[in-house]
Amino acid sequence: MNAPGAAPSPLSPDQTHLDTDPIAHLSPAQRRVLELLSINTPTNIHDLATLTGHHPNTLREHLNALIHLGLVRTTTSKPHGRGRPPTLYQALPLQNARPETRAYHALTTALVNQLLRTSTNPTHDALTAGKTIGTQIAQKAPHPHPTPTHALTHILTHLGFNPTHTNNTTELGVCPFIHIAKEAPEIICNIHQGLIAGYLTSSGFTHQPHLHRYSNHNPCQITLNPPDTHNPTTA
Repeated sequence: MNAPGAAPSPLSPDQTHLDTDPIAHLSPAQRRVLELLSINTPTNIHDLATLTGHHPNTLREHLNALIHLGLVRTTTSKPHGRGRPPTLYQALPLQNARPETRAYHALTTALVNQLLRTSTNPTHDALTAGKTIGTQIAQKAPHPHPTPTHALTHILTHLGFNPTHTNNTTELGVCPFIHIAKEAPEIICNIHQGLIAGYLTSSGFTHQPHLHRYSNHNPCQITLNPPDTHNPTTA
């Protein structure tokens, strides 16, 4: 814990407070709606109904809850012809609702901008920088992790993701960095793949992570490859 008046460490592993985290209390249906809004442009209720399979009235209940939590906002599309333009729903950056991710988000944004300005190989340098950050976080972790999956869950939750596991695959869920990732996907994804790799290695595990970038309305996924399996070095 930081001393009174001291600035919080941006990489402190104990800054994720699930009791005050609005994402932690969402239902699975609400999480799915938020994930879809996070990886899409502002969307109307009918397109969301198509993507989710939910009735528009059910979706409005989920959307109203997300708006109340400060996770979604409404806008209106440009008018075309007569009638009221449809309401559009847009996910807000998660650092707005998650104070514990603001410092890391600011650090990551600065790193991405610096790499874009100065690096001759930004994707490689992003991976290297991520490994350094992951190693530093692991060195401050208060307790050892019993399994690689436990370590992966811890670091992803710390970064502001909402990981869920199926067999050897971990879905990252809502991405708090989606707005940066849309502008520089190779860099932001390599930072996080490197960070996870550095964290796992420094936590005593030899499994290598491979990050599969979001596509077709699906969130990013991570697979943990056994140490004897070849793993790409970039996301």
